[in-house]
Amino acid sequence: DRSMMRSPWMVVATTAMIALPASAQVPFDGCYDRGDHPVAAVVRNDLGGYAGMATVAQGKPVIYWNAHAASVSDKAFQVFLYLHECAHIRLRHVYDGDESLAVEKEANCWAMQLMLDGGMLDGYSEGVLWDDIKNEQGDATHLTGDAAVASLRACLAARLDRGHWNVMLDSLALAAT
Repeated sequence: DRSMMRSPWMVVATTAMIALPASAQVPFDGCYDRGDHPVAAVVRNDLGGYAGMATVAQGKPVIYWNAHAASVSDKAFQVFLYLHECAHIRLRHVYDGDESLAVEKEANCWAMQLMLDGGMLDGYSEGVLWDDIKNEQGDATHLTGDAAVASLRACLAARLDRGHWNVMLDSLALAAT
């Protein structure tokens, strides 16, 4: 019975804000893979300008966290980045090896919806988050500036258009299998 299954969004939403000890340097711990196994978060300050990266290491998903790169961002943006990396695991992107603009947009959409639907943002922190997203540097697979904001706003607006949202939900459900 699907109604009895735990939502992957709720699993992360209820635990993503738990802080680890300061010595751990990874500010969040709450990502679970599709089998509801905790995903390790490991400090790796050698990721260049990237604050985080989701991958598979020794057969298990892991989130690498660049504490130095992340430290210049507001806390709300750090949560967004962590959830973005968790999305790559929950949506199976790390297993498919697909590093495309489409999967980055999916991960952004998942993270933003989780933050807004999970009540993780107040008015101020939401405004700061949108500013940080707009100012984030992009690359071939990561949108930047107004394009990043427009993509996320389109994702959020799709929920208000029942027909469009149903198509998106079908796509997400397919990605979840």
